[in-house]
Amino acid sequence: MAAFEALGQQVTPEEWTTLAQMQANPGMTLRALAERLGRDPTTVTRMIDRLVRKGLAERRADRKDRRAVRLFLSRHGYETFAQLAPIAEGVAARAAQAVPKAAQEEVATALRAVLAQLDAEQP
Repeated sequence: MAAFEALGQQVTPEEWTTLAQMQANPGMTLRALAERLGRDPTTVTRMIDRLVRKGLAERRADRKDRRAVRLFLSRHGYETFAQLAPIAEGVAARAAQAVPKAAQEEVATALRAVLAQLDAEQP
């Protein structure tokens, strides 16, 4: 995202969405993250690999189930999230301005219906 790059942050929109989910749900499993993102676990695993290499995320063993891994933002991940969140909110606000105020609720309802339909079609 160009707005992130202006701050010297090399975070893609897909990485940003992943960071935002991890910030909102610390300790979630990879499977839960994949479901929230609407992506397959293999794709999300590669995304987490990139975020770990960038020092933005950590994998930690689940204390109750050694086979499971929990996902967390690293300290650098939290700092990066805090720096980028206001920029992302500004981008979203500017994008929303493209939709007239009178139509915003209708568009939001339509998008929720599309997402619900996509969720219903998943096996």
